[in-house]
Amino acid sequence: MTVSITLDRHRRTLFAAIMATVAMLFVAFAAAYLERRAMPQEWVRIPVPRLAWLNLLVLAAASAAVEAYRRKGTAARRLTALGVAGLFVVLQVVVWMQCRAAGAGLASSAHASFFFILSGLHALHLLGGMAALLWRDGPRPLIAAYWHFLGFVWIGLLSMMTFA
Repeated sequence: MTVSITLDRHRRTLFAAIMATVAMLFVAFAAAYLERRAMPQEWVRIPVPRLAWLNLLVLAAASAAVEAYRRKGTAARRLTALGVAGLFVVLQVVVWMQCRAAGAGLASSAHASFFFILSGLHALHLLGGMAALLWRDGPRPLIAAYWHFLGFVWIGLLSMMTFA
């Protein structure tokens, strides 16, 4: 019993440290984005493809699937969550390809650079969340909290890169 409580406390402490680190990473990039945007001579805005916004619905569906897995950790629910999450990552690659086809690349403008870097970092963190879902006996409440956090991060990033 004591070992279980101690392990749970350690998991929560580690989770809090990971969340704080990830939050600071995205906050730092958002601050850099907003500061860099103030230099209009170097700020050529790229149009964010509509698919990026539609993909937000896929991410919301993935979040719902992860929440269902959190509530009842069946293999089918875990596979559903992984499948929908994988679809989000695949569609994000399609978004990047659409940007490239429109002439926007990583080095084409500061806005394009931030778009590719921030969306790429977000996708990498989602892949980390997918890896956590593969952990059969993992702490489902912490995995779900991380996943929902990444959903809110994506809403903020996409809004910032589209409207700010």
